[in-house]
Amino acid sequence: MKKTDKKMNTAVIKQLNALCDELTFTLTGFRYVSHTLEAKSTQYAISVLLYFDTPENKDAAQLKKGEIVALIQSLLLPTGLTVIEKEIKWLTE
Repeated sequence: MKKTDKKMNTAVIKQLNALCDELTFTLTGFRYVSHTLEAKSTQYAISVLLYFDTPENKDAAQLKKGEIVALIQSLLLPTGLTVIEKEIKWLTE
């Protein structure tokens, strides 16, 4: 991993920690957030993984999908990354 890749990953983790804090307080059953970051020449591709304790809580959270996607996009804005809705995965533990 190149030094610039490490810096980008650190910036992403910082922003996703803020996301995790926000979702912990606003979504019932939310457990944690994870991500994958792939370097593709001069650009990055990111996937965000949201984990919930039960399928019911995951389904309830997906009813607020638009708000959550907008929150993720706004938090990742300082990193220069954009994430599209299909790259956000809703999972249960």
